[in-house]
Amino acid sequence: MVLFFFEKLNALIASKREDSCFYFSQEKYSKILSEVISAKTSLDYRRLRRFDVLKINDEEKLIVPLKPGETNVTNYVTNDELFSILSETHTRIGHGGRTHMLKDLQVKYKNITYEVVMLYLNLCKQCQMKHSASKKGTVVKPMVNSELNSRFKVDLVDLQSHRDGEYKFIMVHQDHLTKFVQLRPLKTKTAEEVAYHLLQIFLTFGAPAILHSDNDREFNNQVISELCAMWKDVKIVHGKPRHSQTQGSVERANQDTQNMLTAWMNDNDTNKWSDGLPFIQFSKNTTYHEGIRQSPYEAMFGIKPKRGIASSFFPGEQIANIETEEQLEETIGRERESPTSSNENVTNLKKKFPPPQIGDTVRIQVPDVDRGRTDGRKVLAVVVGIEDSDFYKLANKNGTLKQLYTRNQFVTCKEKLLSIDEISSQEMSLREAAAANSRSGGQGYTRCQCKRKCSTTKCNCKSKGLLCNSKCHKSLSCCNK
Repeated sequence: MVLFFFEKLNALIASKREDSCFYFSQEKYSKILSEVISAKTSLDYRRLRRFDVLKINDEEKLIVPLKPGETNVTNYVTNDELFSILSETHTRIGHGGRTHMLKDLQVKYKNITYEVVMLYLNLCKQCQMKHSASKKGTVVKPMVNSELNSRFKVDLVDLQSHRDGEYKFIMVHQDHLTKFVQLRPLKTKTAEEVAYHLLQIFLTFGAPAILHSDNDREFNNQVISELCAMWKDVKIVHGKPRHSQTQGSVERANQDTQNMLTAWMNDNDTNKWSDGLPFIQFSKNTTYHEGIRQSPYEAMFGIKPKRGIASSFFPGEQIANIETEEQLEETIGRERESPTSSNENVTNLKKKFPPPQIGDTVRIQVPDVDRGRTDGRKVLAVVVGIEDSDFYKLANKNGTLKQLYTRNQFVTCKEKLLSIDEISSQEMSLREAAAANSRSGGQGYTRCQCKRKCSTTKCNCKSKGLLCNSKCHKSLSCCNK
């Protein structure tokens, strides 16, 4: 991926003007650095308006000139540093998208552009596999709140099919105003356990007036009763039932949690998802949120999140060398140099969705029934054959997919992420291909369509030792919850 990134980056730079101030080779960076240093003596204001020099441990770096009262240092970086910076940032924010990446990078770096970020994202296999299909919007009545902690929203993510030891569920708790999310692993979804974890949150952040959840039986008035029994001085009311799409914020948080958890498990080569929840919670809360125009952490606490000296303006190589408080004080004490028709329709469609060629990488949507809850939403494959100009044969390193696909059943990736030399000729179904990429065994999802309360082993869920979930038998009464 590194070599491919720099190959594409060089092609991008070649298309730009030579005097561009966004892409610096090491030679150009050093030249500008020397020009800025000499400009301080000759008072070349044109250079000094755009650049300044920061000296740390005898190493000089180009930065954006600071205005009076400013403390945040914004660095210029060379082309050779781009990949490592993008990779570190992308992993830290849980494989976030372009908006999250740009907002995080703009705090510390000046010359990392939208084009470079998109170039990196198009090469990230994890991001290609988590893309969700576009859906038609639903017009709903929004929930409006202007006070902190006035309304909390809670939901459960069912991971019974991919349990982590005793843990089978994830509780997603979100403050409606700040979008601040808290995640807790649960062993069961009983009212007592849910209330216990909610109580720990309420005793830290305060209790809301309204506790809102979806209109399923997972959360009901029994949770409120358990909370009031544990904490005598609290009074909470249950929010009125709403359609799941009306509760879009917490539903989106559920989806983001699963996507970030999948990426974390793959990055760390583990299936212990309960260990990753604290890291996913921090990444989710410290990532820019488009709805509130800041991160949930900033909205909740009023300050930017800290990661120790890693959040400082020091370059990464300087941070790596700091081990003690004395070294930190010495580094901070360094003097900073301050600045003074149908055929037409077909033609248009082909322009918008060009047909892929043999060797192109594509991503295929995996139906929910064919994948696990912690698996990627897409499978990457490469085009190995075209039949009758409209049907495509797809394969990857795990095997060749049995069925042929039409153009509207997959999306062509902008970059060739897979090589045709890596494919296997063994035929397999899409479900088997998804399972081969899974860290937790693939599709283990079970649901029943019982009409008699699921009280016997004739129930598909009960016979396998699983609790019924929100996808089972719609709103009928059930004894296996």
